[in-house]
Amino acid sequence: MRLYPHPPVLIRRAQVADTLPGNYKVNAGQDIMISVYNIHRSLQVWEQAEEFIPERFDLEGPVPNESNTDFRFIPFSGGPRKCVGDQFALLEAIVALAIFLQHLNFELVPNQTIGMTTGATIHTTNGLYMKLSQRKLTPELVSPATSR
Repeated sequence: MRLYPHPPVLIRRAQVADTLPGNYKVNAGQDIMISVYNIHRSLQVWEQAEEFIPERFDLEGPVPNESNTDFRFIPFSGGPRKCVGDQFALLEAIVALAIFLQHLNFELVPNQTIGMTTGATIHTTNGLYMKLSQRKLTPELVSPATSR
């Protein structure tokens, strides 16, 4: 969500005229585009900004959001116009990913060119091909829910 945010750009319309830091003038009614993609990859706000480092969000700490990252991490926007389904989306993704990883092994098909394209979302140009195989469950992974 940091490296490939959906959507990569947020658009807001100024309700009143204002002057932003850097002496940028904004007129009432003017559209303002916020590049989430560039903020999330900025070396000014992230060390090793282009690297996928899951440990940068400690599991013992709070779930990262706009407030506790000083608006450096805004995959769901922030403030009063923030996505109302952000917590549901995160939990849904975590549960789905946990189930997939518990039951399947994923292997990237070799020698494919993975192109990216941007529109309303960021996605692969021609898909991302993976080989899936059934994962053998070890006793510690078997629970009443998985043994049905």
